[in-house]
Amino acid sequence: MIARALGAETIARVSAACSASIAWALDHKSEVMTALSKTDARLDRAQLDHYLDLYANRDTAALQPDVRRAVDVLLELGAERGLIPRVSAEYAGPLRGPFGG
Repeated sequence: MIARALGAETIARVSAACSASIAWALDHKSEVMTALSKTDARLDRAQLDHYLDLYANRDTAALQPDVRRAVDVLLELGAERGLIPRVSAEYAGPLRGPFGG
């Protein structure tokens, strides 16, 4: 999530950087896992693979409509339970990326 107060240009730049980072991680998974294994010896390669899959995957690369809806529901539930203020998500740009529609 990116704060609206940063403005449209900064939001677009941060969004593009995040998309590029996710795409790179998907294309270079072995390199990422090797780098992560050097920084955190507590996790074996299978655990690192699982960890990376949580953050760099088809859903984060493209933010399909079901993923966007899940974010909306999460924000709704958080607000209903008093955990966060009531906010709505806005998405920077159209669906795009290597798996986007």
